[in-house]
Amino acid sequence: MGELSAEKLYIFEKMKVPGAVMKLVVPSVLSQLVTLIYNVADTFFVGRTGDTYQVAAVSMAYTLYFVLAAIGSLYGIGGGSLISRYLGARRIDRVKKASSFSFYASLLTTLAVSILTYLTLTPVLKVLGASENTFGFCWDYCFWVVVIGGLPTVAALVMGHLLRSEGYSRQAGFGVAFGGILNILLDPVFIFGLHMGVKGAAIATLISNVLAVGYYLLTFRALRGKLLVTLSPAHFRPEREIVGQVFMIGMPAFISTILTTCANTLSFNLISGYGDVPVAAFGVTKKMDLIPMSLCMGIANGILPLIAYNYSSGNHRRMRASFWFGMGIGLCFGFLYLAAGRLFGAELVRLFITADETTVACGESFVHVECLAVPFMVVNNLMNTMFQAMGKGVPSLILSACRSALLKMPATILMNALIGLIGIIWSQFATETAMLIVTFSLFAWLMRRLKRKTDAAPAE
Repeated sequence: MGELSAEKLYIFEKMKVPGAVMKLVVPSVLSQLVTLIYNVADTFFVGRTGDTYQVAAVSMAYTLYFVLAAIGSLYGIGGGSLISRYLGARRIDRVKKASSFSFYASLLTTLAVSILTYLTLTPVLKVLGASENTFGFCWDYCFWVVVIGGLPTVAALVMGHLLRSEGYSRQAGFGVAFGGILNILLDPVFIFGLHMGVKGAAIATLISNVLAVGYYLLTFRALRGKLLVTLSPAHFRPEREIVGQVFMIGMPAFISTILTTCANTLSFNLISGYGDVPVAAFGVTKKMDLIPMSLCMGIANGILPLIAYNYSSGNHRRMRASFWFGMGIGLCFGFLYLAAGRLFGAELVRLFITADETTVACGESFVHVECLAVPFMVVNNLMNTMFQAMGKGVPSLILSACRSALLKMPATILMNALIGLIGIIWSQFATETAMLIVTFSLFAWLMRRLKRKTDAAPAE
């Protein structure tokens, strides 16, 4: 059935924790930085047109892109966690089935979502808050990125997770970087060279994702004989254990992304009542939020296989050390972003839109508030990664439901009613602060339970 390579065994089991974490995290973080640039490239280049309506449209339409990200999280995180735990438990025979199921189930789900999006796009955009000035731009972007581009987008996300689950973080990271760099290069060609505006940005994104899938396919082929994960449809058997485990861990990640999308939709809808300028400013602010989110995701993706493997193999001390080292890196990034947001808010906003100083001033005030929540967000997300890696679906689901459904959306509505536009922005800080209490409580409970289990285990 094959065995994990000696190099990967050394990283997972023997290498000093800081070295092992950095070995897996650095490629993941670098790829997420390129992904970050890729994600903000559309807004950046569209912002160079000086058209506030197009900037607002891209920001609103991008909300639907997170549905694709949710599907990628469902099968990528769910499947990746399961595969790493199978490796730690030496259940090598299950790895191929888990990887094949994760890949093909993600494609079938995405196909259904893309068709549904096409059939319901007009009413969905109206719910998002698209105005007469932004509707056409929104429709073009969603059609090319979500309807036509859904399959390559999700395929690339899931293949990256599968490679990372076996310790091939560098190859997975390069695939993300490859697609991101292509998008950066193609955006100005389509937006300005071919004078296609928002539609050009969307087509550039589609082409980049298609070529990224091509890279991943070549990588899987090049690593044939070394890889235990596979894309072969011959192993696609939706067995109860695999489906249950993938969904147990992947579903909280899926729900979290979907609920975040709903919360952002609610925010855009409420902000649209204050005019197109606040919508554009908020859209820029949410793009900037991708900076700490992407860094945090890079750390989480890097440490998840290490935590999952060592949890399953019984090396809980190494598992905890890996987690806390990753948390330290995440908090360093979080506080750096907080300082940058407070000191250089206006300059950061001008990276995305320069023609309208009213929008810049509005965006600066939003950034000054939003950045305060970032350190709390880092702690909450990385602790949730611990639950995902250990296969603890219920705590992860509780955190996912609490953040958006029970806290963020009610807080947004309430604070908008009490203090207006700026209250919508402050709701993020209020949510992450309250989440910290819930997250710490669940984390402390889990660590106590794990310690009791370890202490009760018979000595070898």
